[in-house]
Amino acid sequence: MNHALGSGLFLFAILVNFALIAGGLVMSITVSSYRGVRAFRERAATAAQLQSAYHHPDPVRTSALEKTFMTAAIVMVMVGLPIALAAIFHFVLPLLGTSWTP
Repeated sequence: MNHALGSGLFLFAILVNFALIAGGLVMSITVSSYRGVRAFRERAATAAQLQSAYHHPDPVRTSALEKTFMTAAIVMVMVGLPIALAAIFHFVLPLLGTSWTP
C-alpha cells in the first residue's frame, strides 16, 4: 500500500467518524428537545386539568352595606393610621427625655 492511499483512507475514516458523531449529537439534541417539550406540555395539561375544579367562578353576593363598611375601614386604615403615626412622632417623641411638667 502506498502512502497516498493510506492517507486518503485515514482522512476518509476521520471524516466519516466526525460526520457520525455530529449527526448523533444533532439527533440526540433534537430528540431530547422534542421529548422535553412534549413532557412540558403534558405536565401543563395535567396541571390544568387537576386545577380546573378549583378555578371556576363563584358568584359572590355582597350587599351595599358591607361594601360601604369595608370601604370605610380601608380608608380609616390607609389614611387614619399614617396620620396617627405622624401625630405620635410629632407630639410624643419630642417629650421623651424631657420633664413632663413645664
